[in-house]
Amino acid sequence: MNLIGIRAAGAAVALLGLTTALPALAGEAEDRTELVNLMMRYGEVHDFGTPQEYAALFTDEGEIAVGDRVVVKGRDALVAQAERDHERYTVTLPDGQTTFLMRHLITNTVVESLDGDRATGTSFVTTMIRDGEEGPKVLSVGRYIDTFERERGEWKIARRTIVLDFGNPELGRKYGFQR
Repeated sequence: MNLIGIRAAGAAVALLGLTTALPALAGEAEDRTELVNLMMRYGEVHDFGTPQEYAALFTDEGEIAVGDRVVVKGRDALVAQAERDHERYTVTLPDGQTTFLMRHLITNTVVESLDGDRATGTSFVTTMIRDGEEGPKVLSVGRYIDTFERERGEWKIARRTIVLDFGNPELGRKYGFQR
């Protein structure tokens, strides 16, 4: 076999390997995109969605932890927490419309690991508060450390650990987050 034939055979083998690997790479890219969207969607649903939409972001046994302490676990508890948050933090504006006074700004999303139907990731969260006439203020800056599972073909949050890096204690007390 001449040099051109050897190169052609090598290119054919490389192309065959690439076409075999492409579906797996495409599947991983799709999973990573879905996971990043899930991390970003959390802020939107928390602030504007229904309690049921909020709970649907999590697995059936999904949980939220602050540090090592689990504070919410399971679908019913997630719905109840979202209902309490919306009752407590919904305000009526001067024009009569109601709005949730918090905004969760999710940034720096990273899918750390992806292994079949399990994944981990992190994101930053900046929580803003609409503080009456004074306008928006930063309540806190922190991180979400997440474990994800694919449940019934959809990526969901299995565990969200909240790490508070720093916050505004005065604003926290004013809105009942701190004593």
